[in-house]
Amino acid sequence: MSNIVTILFIVIYLCAIPVFNNLLEMPTYLVLSMFGYLLVYPAWEFWTIQQRFAYKYKTMVAATLAVAILSPVIGVAGIYLLNMQSDAAIFSKLLIQGVFALCIYVAFFRKKAIRYSIRRIGKKRLSSTLHWFRICFRLRF
Repeated sequence: MSNIVTILFIVIYLCAIPVFNNLLEMPTYLVLSMFGYLLVYPAWEFWTIQQRFAYKYKTMVAATLAVAILSPVIGVAGIYLLNMQSDAAIFSKLLIQGVFALCIYVAFFRKKAIRYSIRRIGKKRLSSTLHWFRICFRLRF
């Protein structure tokens, strides 16, 4: 649902870019990058909740620490190397958390695609389907 609302706002924004840029006083690339972040960030939130519920704190803490350490490091490097004060600070968080969230998002859809195909095809052709998924997605079962 959140992705549908985000896509709706992206379409509205793209229809009136100058109006929103004047209203927000932000450049287009920054607003679009924030929309991209909003598309994938719910996957991160759902994943952390799932990890907590399953008592898998090690992976969740490792991922959270990686994001917490990499975001400021990339931000400081961007500020000093690229001379982009505010943009580097914003992009570092968007980039690091967005990449982690995008990886989780892709993994979630791969998992759902495998489950859907197993239910749809049935048990007779399960072995050939798993073989096809191994080839396409380079998965190991």
